[in-house]
Amino acid sequence: MSPSRREATALVLTLALALALPTTTGVNLSAAHAEETGAPVPPAASAAWLAALLTDGERMVSRDFDIDDVDLTLDVLLGLAAARSASVEQQRILTWFSAGVAEHVGTAASATYVATTAKAALAAMAIGADPRVIGDVDLVALLLGRVDTNGRVTDRGGLGDLSSTASQALAVLALDRAGADAATTARAAAFLAATACADGGFAAELDTDACTATIVPTALALQALAATGGHDDALAAADAALAGMLEGGMLDAAAPEGWQLGLASQALRAVGEEDAAQRLADALIDRLDGCDGQASGALLDDRDPVRATIGVLLAASGATLTTLSNAGPTAGAPLLDCTASAASEPDATQSATPGDDASAEMTEVGTGLTPVAIGLVLLALVTVAGLPVIRRLRAESDEA
Repeated sequence: MSPSRREATALVLTLALALALPTTTGVNLSAAHAEETGAPVPPAASAAWLAALLTDGERMVSRDFDIDDVDLTLDVLLGLAAARSASVEQQRILTWFSAGVAEHVGTAASATYVATTAKAALAAMAIGADPRVIGDVDLVALLLGRVDTNGRVTDRGGLGDLSSTASQALAVLALDRAGADAATTARAAAFLAATACADGGFAAELDTDACTATIVPTALALQALAATGGHDDALAAADAALAGMLEGGMLDAAAPEGWQLGLASQALRAVGEEDAAQRLADALIDRLDGCDGQASGALLDDRDPVRATIGVLLAASGATLTTLSNAGPTAGAPLLDCTASAASEPDATQSATPGDDASAEMTEVGTGLTPVAIGLVLLALVTVAGLPVIRRLRAESDEA
């Protein structure tokens, strides 16, 4: 979507978001209404649920406003890679993203969105693609070009710099995994470490007077600092802060629980706390909608079931964003299998043909949901589409 169209839809999205946000802030995972099953739901079932939500099998769309949701699409790609399933859909997403990469990351309008660029690079590497050759854009070079002399990785464009702790951490992770210039990556990591709050955790915003740490930016910062090394004190303090938030149930009311806890599980793995990471992953897996459920494989979080489910897959992968890969012993698990056993994945023809059994089953999983489940998905899509717009509008207002 062009910048002008982004701005034209901003007010509509903002109003929709204000109306749609839930007023409750419960943090109990039992709110996901998981169905008890005799065996854990396999990742392939969650991948099937996610894949069924893709428009044309390649992208996530806000159905209310007919807007492609690039960031959510990349999150789905990370989730499918974590599940080591839906390889056909993984490639379709990459092809779609590559075809419009300049617009997606902002270069088509002389603007660069760091979070999207970094996430795209990480997702590409997770499925074995080269982030330096995505369409006609070198994502790694683009990120390197946005690292200031002080180490901050900044956005550019008409709305100013809207970079955040999450985008800084994602950029560090992407640069480190891609083997980019070591000095530049280290400078970006040092800037990130210096933004920690007094308690060692990390706040969502980089420019804030009240530094209140939350789980997602802390978990991402932990992964980034663990990957680059050299910040032992900051790493230990952030680890302790994350543990305190988890033990105290201090979840961010605006983010889905599964997403927060999935990233936290990855962060624990990044610092070598494998047992704690696995316990958290197991607890999330136990909350997935069972094989007899209306949305098999999904974590039906009332804020954002899509990202909540992706968070479970990230935790269950046993990997961090630095090591996440779609390769492994379960690679090729069947897209629509809801058993604990794995078989070969359907080929592209099977996955794409509307009349075959697999496609019919996918339709039942993804679009035959009850009105409540459909409403949850639409709420998620509107919410994730609206948040970046709100932040950009706020920045534009500040500049004025």
